[in-house]
Amino acid sequence: MYPELDERYLPIFYTMRKDWLHFYQMDFVQEHSNYPKIITQAQGCYVIDSDGKYYFDSLSGAFCVNLGYGNTELLDAGYEAAKKIHFASPFSVANEHAIELADKISSSLLKIFNQESQVFFTNSGSEAIDTALKIALSIFKKQGENRKFFISMEDSYHGTTFGAASISGYEGCRIQTGNLYKEVLFAPNSSSGPPYSSQITDHTKLDVFLNNLSIHPKEIAGFIIEPTENSAGNYPLSQRFITTIDRFCKKYGILLIVDEVITGFGRLGYQWGIEEYGIEPDIVVSAKGLTSGYESLGATAVKKSLEMNFRGDDDSCLMHGATFGGRPAACAVANKVFALQSQYDIFNQVKTKSKLIENRLREFEDQCSLIRHISGKGFLWSIHFSDSIDGSLINHHITEKLCALGILPSLYQSRKAQFLEFAPPLVTTEAELNDVLDKYQFVFKNLTIDSLPIGQQDNRIYETDI
Repeated sequence: MYPELDERYLPIFYTMRKDWLHFYQMDFVQEHSNYPKIITQAQGCYVIDSDGKYYFDSLSGAFCVNLGYGNTELLDAGYEAAKKIHFASPFSVANEHAIELADKISSSLLKIFNQESQVFFTNSGSEAIDTALKIALSIFKKQGENRKFFISMEDSYHGTTFGAASISGYEGCRIQTGNLYKEVLFAPNSSSGPPYSSQITDHTKLDVFLNNLSIHPKEIAGFIIEPTENSAGNYPLSQRFITTIDRFCKKYGILLIVDEVITGFGRLGYQWGIEEYGIEPDIVVSAKGLTSGYESLGATAVKKSLEMNFRGDDDSCLMHGATFGGRPAACAVANKVFALQSQYDIFNQVKTKSKLIENRLREFEDQCSLIRHISGKGFLWSIHFSDSIDGSLINHHITEKLCALGILPSLYQSRKAQFLEFAPPLVTTEAELNDVLDKYQFVFKNLTIDSLPIGQQDNRIYETDI
């Protein structure tokens, strides 16, 4: 099966598969016979396993491969930059690619910030979130204000580092970290009402939360949001919901932090998902689509007017940096991403094709009784399943069926929700979308309680089924 591997290394290889890969990945692979074991190649919107089978990547890797696999222009951009200089320490020198990228990011945020921005480069979205938190704390420390609390949304996910995990509303993240940073409050998310629309917003719960805070608002350093709440089920924030938060932050001098790690760089049909709301945040965080997954890179952009509040040489100023943040190759790739977005007309393409995706997904609601509703926007959607059935049953059945049809699916299951995500590469053609969605439709048409593998998997059914 692996002819490219020298037989001498096979024992090491199999040990690596068992012990070194992500535990979740290995457990998942082992219990799904149709799931690809090892990915060896990728091209366009497809990944190819060690048996040569093609799978449509329905999640763009991890919401990052926006411009598809095997893009030679992106590969060449990184290679040419690395040939000249593969590393430039951000603690002592600057490199032309990082300077160019910082300027591009700052320019693209002018319509949001109404001013230039200071950009910090990291290696990932998690690190970029931690950077935003540290900046916020540093700003208020230098001003002599004792602000240490942050507000995040219920069921949110912001990363795996200690800081990012601590402010994630998804409890699984905080359990693993022991909720190391405890000064966090969680606001009700926009999906807290009856979940039958992509724009559901329970304003009452948010208003009650803000009016009944356990602390004074001037103890809060930052309020962090996503334009679309991904881990809650891809619910876009309504204008009223986000305006309420913006006004609250402005009233009490709280920094509004927007997590655009997933939603930035075209996934919602805009450079930044927040730009259509007409508000003015203070910090914007990006990663993933920033390099389309071709390099590891995150960026934290801060309003220029706030720079004086965390710069300087005293103890209250920000001490921060990342050795590999802003590497020449990574920044060169990101610069090329900006160019290709324009060349491919990505934003208009997403807006147009998203209508096709939504219309097709809405059909599934009428065809399958186990589908509760559809939510999403742009190229970021979720198919929510009935909570009356144990999610593991649906997960196993759908994964097996879709993988057999050449689709790499992504099902999300928590104590509160179970849904199938659909977030394909932004360069997916209409023909490819229709072909893939035809296969989804085939699976859902035949999805009933009786079709679930009860007895083969966890066959518990919730009391609501009885």
